[in-house]
Amino acid sequence: MKTLMCLFLLCQMVFAGPFDAGWKKFNEAMEKDLPQSAITELKSIDAAARAQKSWPDALRATAYRLMLDSQIEEGDVSLLINSLEKEIADGPQEMKSVLQTMQALWLWAYFQEEQWQIMERTAVADDASTDLKTWDLKRMMREIDARFAKSLALAEPLKDVPLSSYETLLEKGNIPAEVMPSMYDFLMQQALAFYQADERVDAAAEDDFLLDPTSPAFAARAEFLAWKPQAPASLLHKIRAITLYQQLLNHHQDRLPARIYVDVKRLQWARSEEHTSELQSLACISY
Repeated sequence: MKTLMCLFLLCQMVFAGPFDAGWKKFNEAMEKDLPQSAITELKSIDAAARAQKSWPDALRATAYRLMLDSQIEEGDVSLLINSLEKEIADGPQEMKSVLQTMQALWLWAYFQEEQWQIMERTAVADDASTDLKTWDLKRMMREIDARFAKSLALAEPLKDVPLSSYETLLEKGNIPAEVMPSMYDFLMQQALAFYQADERVDAAAEDDFLLDPTSPAFAARAEFLAWKPQAPASLLHKIRAITLYQQLLNHHQDRLPARIYVDVKRLQWARSEEHTSELQSLACISY
């Protein structure tokens, strides 16, 4: 659970803006080990932030409140994920996309911490359980994929929202605003990180994925954008990565620094998936 506490949120309190007094009270309650008092402060911040449409503060307060509720219940991750599911269903539209990505990242962090146990679980036919402790590998990958897909389906309005406006929610990185200008870009990059993580995601695939050196993945931008790859269902995550790169490149057609950044990352990923040995399987992507 410690990983989850630091994921997607500033792990150190930073006080700035109209809700700094509330965040200071929250931090004081946490330092005194008074989780219920901290939750009370978070509820107050959340309500005020939603009323003022300060979505980063509302998201931050919601996330901390859910994590504290889970910690009080001895780190029940299923409670955390299911409580966030309710927040997504009942919350304002402006928060849904970010909350879906947050949920996907929390599930992924849980998988990383418990991957050996998860990989040893037996699949259950028509399993609809909300208890993460029963999910096998494919179910976990499917659930994470579904959260990212829902998030990005709702992310269109965030194309015009500067990433800097969410600085109270996100840990500051070293990527210039010119190459990652919006919250939309940030959410897309989080999804790409998941779909490209071979050591985790490929474990659920039944076939190898290897790109031939003549693949459109290595081609000039125009040819890559025209590519419509097909692959077995077990390699859906690879198709997702290709599609997300295409969407980002289209989005940044008129933003040269961002376009170059995405294109370089695309080529680096393609190189890591390249077919380099006759002993390896043939590429199963069709062009």
